[in-house]
Amino acid sequence: MTFSQLFDKWHEEKSKSIGEVTSRLYRSYFDKYIPNDLASRAVNDFDHDEWLEAENEMLSGKAPNGAKVPKTTARQALTAYHAAFRYGREKFGLYDPAEGEQISSKDMYSVTVFNRREINTMIKAVKPYEIFHLCIMLCLFTGVEVGEICAAQWKDIDTENKLIKIRRVLVSEDGKNKTFIVIEPKNKKVIRDLPIPTWIAEQLEIMKPMHNDEDFLLAGPGGNAHPANFRARYAAFLKTAGVEKRMITALRHTFAMTCIKKNVDIKTLSEMLGHSSTSVTTRMYYGKQSKNKRDIIEKLYE
Repeated sequence: MTFSQLFDKWHEEKSKSIGEVTSRLYRSYFDKYIPNDLASRAVNDFDHDEWLEAENEMLSGKAPNGAKVPKTTARQALTAYHAAFRYGREKFGLYDPAEGEQISSKDMYSVTVFNRREINTMIKAVKPYEIFHLCIMLCLFTGVEVGEICAAQWKDIDTENKLIKIRRVLVSEDGKNKTFIVIEPKNKKVIRDLPIPTWIAEQLEIMKPMHNDEDFLLAGPGGNAHPANFRARYAAFLKTAGVEKRMITALRHTFAMTCIKKNVDIKTLSEMLGHSSTSVTTRMYYGKQSKNKRDIIEKLYE
């Protein structure tokens, strides 16, 4: 059995228990970083030292096919490869070249957040009735993901109850972030109604009659917004506001970490983020809090 065949079987089985977006992400890790000669090689012909060398190169920023790969992405991709090899060993008795190797979850997710001063600066920089600015604020105040806000339509804005309804997501169709399609998520926990701040709801209420229900909030040439366009608008917004540039995921991370500081229970936060389980929320956020005992005591009753 080749590595490609094994990964296909593992991915098919794994996709039964994960969301559509995560499933496509796993697929892209293989398609984007594994060269044909490695994909077509029989798993039992893999060499442990050779695979370990490939892992080390990937963690240093170079994928097996020579492409550049961010550290966090490399760790996530290697975790998927390890899971496929482990599946092959347990299901088909295949050789596992990654056996005994572990990818630390410590740096699996980069949790970068905005501080209170930066948040206030961003809020003040929002131009009234500027939809891109308002959507950036929706990400900050609800934790919605880029693919969710880009797929949001005006019918998803419930101004009477001050909610945004997450009903679909924008995902990469080709695994290379060039072609995107709107889908309804298989993971039903992604479908959720999220409260939005009154000041945002009031502006959207005035804007909504100017649009058809089926129009996307961030309508682009293809009907829906391209994530790259939204990220560019986000970068320009931060620059104008005078706030240090961070990846757009910092909006979602800031929401999550702020909720934790406000003592929001893990089940509620997990539901608001649309996670498949509370264990995902724990792994991504609760493990990122300060463990310094002095810091805990000094700030205990603040």
